[in-house]
Amino acid sequence: MATLTLTRPQFDRACQALARNHTPSYLKSWSWKEHSTYPGLGYLSRTLTLPCPADGLAEQDAVDEEPHGDLADSEEDAASIPPESVRLTTVQLYVVWSPSFQVPALYFSAHHDNGTPLNLAEICRLSLFRQHALSGEQVASFALQDRASSMALLSQGDHPTLGTPCWYIHPCNTSAVVGEIMAEVDDASWTDEERGVRWMEAWFMVEANMICLEE
Repeated sequence: MATLTLTRPQFDRACQALARNHTPSYLKSWSWKEHSTYPGLGYLSRTLTLPCPADGLAEQDAVDEEPHGDLADSEEDAASIPPESVRLTTVQLYVVWSPSFQVPALYFSAHHDNGTPLNLAEICRLSLFRQHALSGEQVASFALQDRASSMALLSQGDHPTLGTPCWYIHPCNTSAVVGEIMAEVDDASWTDEERGVRWMEAWFMVEANMICLEE
């Protein structure tokens, strides 16, 4: 029977199994982290180093002056920007259990090589996101708004385990989409752990429509 979502224990077991087996291959750089003090608050973690253009939309002043600008109008191909205008960015990705939404969620933080956090306009220019994913959305200082609804695609919030400031992809529709995928592939012979692993693999497939998860 297809699982609409996972419980917290199912999430933990599935993520630990994925981290151990590294299957599919795009999960090989993810690792399972436990809370240093309290059990049952673990999460998946991955670190990336990406180029981030230092000029244009990346300037915070541009965000402040145009809080509802059209991101599509200001996108620029990062490959065409001279090397001297590119800074290295460390992106920390997390797959966590959201206590607010009761589903897995993708959180991340992004910092320049000098430790300064990226603002939202800079984040939207990262190659972390697929080219089409943010096209036409409204970018403000603290959220990325879907023009077709009142929902924020990207919002700010504290990491559920670490308590550190992060950005996260709004997860409210994720379970329904993953549930539809699972309904098509569900196998009655799966164990509870196998079903949880398949659920998380489907979840990564959904997130990969927006985030580049390939090596």
